[in-house]
Amino acid sequence: MPKKYLTESQREKAREASRKYRAAHLETCRARTAASERSRRASDPEKCREQLRQSYYRHIEKRRADDRQRNQTESRKAYKRNRYAKDPQKIRDQQKARHLLHREHDRELARQRYAKHADDINAIRRKARQEDPEKYQKTERENRLRHPERSRQTANAWRKKNPQRTTVYNNKQRARRRAIPLRDFTLAQWQTLQAAFDHRCAYCHKRCKGHLTQDHITPLSKGGSHTLSNIIPTCKSCNCRKHTGPPPIPVQPLLL
Repeated sequence: MPKKYLTESQREKAREASRKYRAAHLETCRARTAASERSRRASDPEKCREQLRQSYYRHIEKRRADDRQRNQTESRKAYKRNRYAKDPQKIRDQQKARHLLHREHDRELARQRYAKHADDINAIRRKARQEDPEKYQKTERENRLRHPERSRQTANAWRKKNPQRTTVYNNKQRARRRAIPLRDFTLAQWQTLQAAFDHRCAYCHKRCKGHLTQDHITPLSKGGSHTLSNIIPTCKSCNCRKHTGPPPIPVQPLLL
């Protein structure tokens, strides 16, 4: 006999009848479903776990969106605060144990999230650092002491990747150690200064794009300030020859 297929109206009637029956016998349906699920899991727990994992990763984006939306509700936030307040050490231990178990997976997710929302994450970090700089400095010191080799490798990689930022930072640190009162020279000003001089040395006029150094017209050791009106771009050779003496030729600093 050929199969008989239900029409759309018949399907809708069947769904409606099922909904009415479930509403009238809700507790019975729940108990029956729970018993069936327990029996299925008891018969083959590993298979059930694998199915749950596959289902989770198949719909992971939707699940994360639902979790984010649910976690933003006030009731959920209150529940988390109360749960943490009851036993904070237990929650921290659970988080550490989970992180150790899924470390590489968590790191990959963190990298993906940072690549997607780098500007927002950096803005949040800057704001938090400005609000409590001592806390961040203490944390960084502890991390350097706990992982010295990794910290050195990270710092060296960052310096190679950001030579201009490194130059600006190092010179600002020199000015700070000498207690120079005016040290407001920024990375944006340094980039503008190099472009204004066409990436050429202010003394020998040799083009050294990406390899220019900051030379203080009045050296820091003689009371010069670390500001735009006292800095010009020079090559390493000219900067070393000048050292703490006067400029070898008259120069006009950039005034914005």
